Amino acid sequence: MATTMKRPAKQKPTAEEAGSKVPDPVPVKEKIVRHVLELGVDAGNITVCDFAYLVEHGADARRRKGFALLSVPPGRCAISVEIPWTAYGRIRKKLTLDVTSGRLFVGDVGYAFSRGWDEFLNWTNYLLEKNPRFRSFDTGADGGYKVTITAPQRDSAD
Repeated sequence: MATTMKRPAKQKPTAEEAGSKVPDPVPVKEKIVRHVLELGVDAGNITVCDFAYLVEHGADARRRKGFALLSVPPGRCAISVEIPWTAYGRIRKKLTLDVTSGRLFVGDVGYAFSRGWDEFLNWTNYLLEKNPRFRSFDTGADGGYKVTITAPQRDSAD
């Protein structure tokens, strides 16, 4: 009688083994917080991204009106976004973003810019770009939106 051996399952390499400079997603033991935000929209979008990404592309780092900045552990973060109503219906997404600054921007990205808004729109293909640090959702209309973000919370020691 022949004995067959199973090949061990392939293990996914860690971010460090794969050569990534961004840490792996936050471990399950981290405190996860649910943020319920009421946001105004004037450019038909709700964007979730690393605030440093916006500043690198011309956003005004001193602006603080019209959007939320959430404190998260720097690195790769598992985030869920829920917008109960848009012109296109409900939005429910789970995504992983690289938030190297530890500051997660949530809101209409147009509010982050004093100047350079047109260049940013061109850079991001009119907000359609999906990259590891930036994700934008089309609301289909301007107005007020309830947005629920679930994300890890930065330790107070950070």
